[in-house]
Amino acid sequence: MNISNHFYFRYCQRILEMKDDKNIKQYIQKNKERIQEHALKMYSHSTFLYHGQLGDSTVRNYYIQDNHILITDSQNTCLVTIFNVDFTFGYEIDKIIINSIMNKILQINDQISIEEKSMEDFIEEKETKLDAIDVEIKALNEKLKLLDTQKKAIKSEIEGKRASSVILNKDVMVQINKLVNSIDYRKDLNCNFS
Repeated sequence: MNISNHFYFRYCQRILEMKDDKNIKQYIQKNKERIQEHALKMYSHSTFLYHGQLGDSTVRNYYIQDNHILITDSQNTCLVTIFNVDFTFGYEIDKIIINSIMNKILQINDQISIEEKSMEDFIEEKETKLDAIDVEIKALNEKLKLLDTQKKAIKSEIEGKRASSVILNKDVMVQINKLVNSIDYRKDLNCNFS
C-alpha cells in the first residue's frame, strides 16, 4: 500500500506530536521507512469503520486502530491521512468512549445487516410476483391479439353475409325487371300513371 506525503506529515504531527514543519520534513526524510513500517502495521491491526463520503465529496475508507483514525482512498491503495480521536478527557476515558461508540456501531451494523437481509427477501419476493405478472401480461396480450384476429374474421364474415344478401337482392331486382319491364309498363311510366 502506498502512503501519501500528507499522511507522513500528519503522522509526525499527530502521532509523534511534532510541531515544527521544518523538523517534520527532516524527520520524514531520515525515517520514512520506519514511519511506513509503523503505519502499515497500524493499518493491518485496524478495524474497518466506513466506506463513503464524510465531510466532502470524495469517497474514502475509514479505519480505527486504538485511538487513531486511518483514512485510505476508496480502493485501499493509499493511506491518505491519520488523526487521533480526542474527546479531551485523556487517553483512558477517551478509550472508554471510543469502545462505547464502537459497540454502538457494531449494534447498528448488525441491525443494518438484518434490515438488508429482510429487504433482499422482500425485494426477491416482489420481483418474483412482478415476473409472474409480466408472464400473465404477455399471455393476455397474446390472447388479446387472438381475440382481435377472431373479431376481424367475424366482421369479415358479417360483411360477406351482407354482400351475399346484396347480391341476392340485385338478382331479385334483375328477375323482377325482366317480368315488369314490358312495353305497357314503360308507357305507364312515361305518362306518370295519369
